[in-house]
Amino acid sequence: MSAQPTGGPMSLADYLTFEELSEARHELLRGQVRLMSGGTERHDLLVNAINVQLVQGLRGGPCRVFPHNRKLLTADGNIYYPDILVNCASAADRRYENDAVLVIEVLSPSNTRDELDDKLEHYLGLPSIRVYMTVDPESGAVTIYERHDLGWRSRMATRRADVKVEGFALDLAQAFMDVEGQVTT
Repeated sequence: MSAQPTGGPMSLADYLTFEELSEARHELLRGQVRLMSGGTERHDLLVNAINVQLVQGLRGGPCRVFPHNRKLLTADGNIYYPDILVNCASAADRRYENDAVLVIEVLSPSNTRDELDDKLEHYLGLPSIRVYMTVDPESGAVTIYERHDLGWRSRMATRRADVKVEGFALDLAQAFMDVEGQVTT
């Protein structure tokens, strides 16, 4: 049986204890605990295909790639489980990351506009993040936010985009082709 959250706002310390005892994954947003839903087959295959490319491309360097199950603490105390995050620094706390350089969210039917707007605000508020991407596994639409000297630039792309990460070009076209070869539903 999983632990249940209390009714009021939860501190980071209480959340981390709660999450360790829980059988399900939860995010922490403004002190409120939110149950995570599972992804579709296409969603999970795309996360895996992108993850494989990143692990292979960044091998031998200082960066570590985490899919699905690694918490990311934002500057304002929220905790998310991005679909993929890349961190090139030592973790300050073994229970979560707080200085990712890349965050990728593969969209799910359960994503709401408000949820995506919250994530955008909180992810871009992390000084370490250089690239934040959302990828729609159905349409292939990609939104890329890149940090530059004067702030953030966003651009829309398609599944044919290459995205530079720590000197490595992520080949989204190949990731989508890998998914098409495996998807059964």
